[in-house]
Amino acid sequence: MDNAYAGLQAGVRKILINQVILIAIVASALYYSQHVDADWAVGLGGLIAISNVLSSYFWVWLADVRNKSPESLKGDVAFFYIGAMQRFVTTLLFFVLGFAWLKLPPLAILAGFGVAQVAYVLGLKQSHPQENRCESGSK
Repeated sequence: MDNAYAGLQAGVRKILINQVILIAIVASALYYSQHVDADWAVGLGGLIAISNVLSSYFWVWLADVRNKSPESLKGDVAFFYIGAMQRFVTTLLFFVLGFAWLKLPPLAILAGFGVAQVAYVLGLKQSHPQENRCESGSK
């Protein structure tokens, strides 16, 4: 189980690094194009996606701590439902914070969130390269 979590930690680290790099690139590009408010909005959108990754990792870790045997981990999906609901509510609250309270540009927040989600997918592909091969055998 320790090797599995070492791999999970390395995968989460790659995903977070990809997200931070892409968010920094997009925020810098907007800053240098004179859209000062937009760079903060991109940062908030990226923060929303980063919080989702960290929340997912936390709920997987918590399920493992509570259920030491692999059989009970497979049977206990309540942690994953709770984690999904928590991520949904947190994401919604962050968007409301950015749109309504901070009055940041909505398109820039969505762009930051979208860029961070692209980085998430790229991080998943880097973490599991052997699972991304075509099953048909064509090259």
